[in-house]
Amino acid sequence: MIKKLFMFMVFAAMPLFGDPLDGDYKVRGYDPYEKKEYEGFAHLKNVGNGIYEAYWEVGEPMEIYTGTGIRDGNSLIFVFKIKYDHGGKVGIQNYTISNGKLTGYWIYHNKQARGKETLEKINR
Repeated sequence: MIKKLFMFMVFAAMPLFGDPLDGDYKVRGYDPYEKKEYEGFAHLKNVGNGIYEAYWEVGEPMEIYTGTGIRDGNSLIFVFKIKYDHGGKVGIQNYTISNGKLTGYWIYHNKQARGKETLEKINR
């Protein structure tokens, strides 16, 4: 009985704490197409079943991207697109989760160079 009560309390409390990946991030990366480093912000949200939504504001001039991803262990993989471009920038982003950071590579569809990006959580 005590074990069942404890398990109920643990699972009942989980939604209160949320996913540790949910939140706002500082973005730093390298764009091989522009041949320059960039910075910005991102927001990640677990929408259930290991599926995430992402929103990035990066670069100069600022570009806005949206994405949908899947978490598999320490990997978080997104398909993304530029928000207001009706034909161009669509790609894949593969992050590795380690020590509170997400680091990884991205590539645009039908391109040959890969960019690099790091997300560090902003504690509020």
